[in-house]
Amino acid sequence: MSASTSPQAPPTAPRPKRRAFFVVTLVLLRLVAVLHVFFAIMQPITIGQYLSGSFGMLEMHSVFGHLLSVAAFLLAIVALLYAIAGGRVWILITTVPLFFVEGFQVGMGYARLLGIHVPLGVGLVTLAVLLAIAVFLPSAGRDRGRRAARTATAS
Repeated sequence: MSASTSPQAPPTAPRPKRRAFFVVTLVLLRLVAVLHVFFAIMQPITIGQYLSGSFGMLEMHSVFGHLLSVAAFLLAIVALLYAIAGGRVWILITTVPLFFVEGFQVGMGYARLLGIHVPLGVGLVTLAVLLAIAVFLPSAGRDRGRRAARTATAS
């Protein structure tokens, strides 16, 4: 019997250690994504308070901007671990540039280039919200190995 006509072996369940690593990285990814989106949403809130006359809020806007950058860095690190564990690679591909764009955003704010800072900020808050939603979707909870095994049995 040739190799091409032999019956396919049934898909095997993921090893418990690998599955545990995947679950831990997924939980961390979700926690850091929520933290990240919180800091992102605080940006328009704090600058709105500043524009309403609470001038001390400009300092809070700056603090949250730096915390947002730290959260984006952590998000990229956790997304890397999640991808290694078998998670969605597109999340890693999204979070790495997000970290650099958020750093650029902070720089534009300090340079007072508001024509770039404000619209870019709107886009970054939107992206942070969408990313936080995406990591809670059921597809984020299925590793690539399980998906490949499911596809192989369906065909």
